[in-house]
Amino acid sequence: MYLKFFKIIIISLFIGILNSSCSSSYTQHGHLMNESGYNIIEENQDNKNTVLKKLGSPSSKDPLNENTWLYITSIHEKKPFKSSKKIEQNVIALSFDVSDKLVSKRLYTLKDGNIITPLEDHTISYRKKPSLFKEIFGNLGRFRPTPN
Repeated sequence: MYLKFFKIIIISLFIGILNSSCSSSYTQHGHLMNESGYNIIEENQDNKNTVLKKLGSPSSKDPLNENTWLYITSIHEKKPFKSSKKIEQNVIALSFDVSDKLVSKRLYTLKDGNIITPLEDHTISYRKKPSLFKEIFGNLGRFRPTPN
């Protein structure tokens, strides 16, 4: 009687462990910010110092314009046996004028972005391909002895 009960408990635990290992896991990357982070900053009132105090340092700055700061938050879902997938992303773009005053703020979501797929083509190289013999033995004699 006890042995049968023990087998049922072991099988139930094993099924429970297998079931829980198949669940998705979620990770958040970037700034830990929600809609309130966007609402606490105000255009034409805040400057770079007040934004730093309220939101912290930016995730990135626009490489073409140092006066545009980006705060990026993304949530990724990871399912077993699959690669992670970005399911949510918020980007707050803040633009400052030359006197460091906030002149515009914009909120972009994942729907505003464009998915870019890289080309699978290869770059053609016109250099002479070394022979198998040269690839194997090409580095013989090309070393420097260590100084004493």
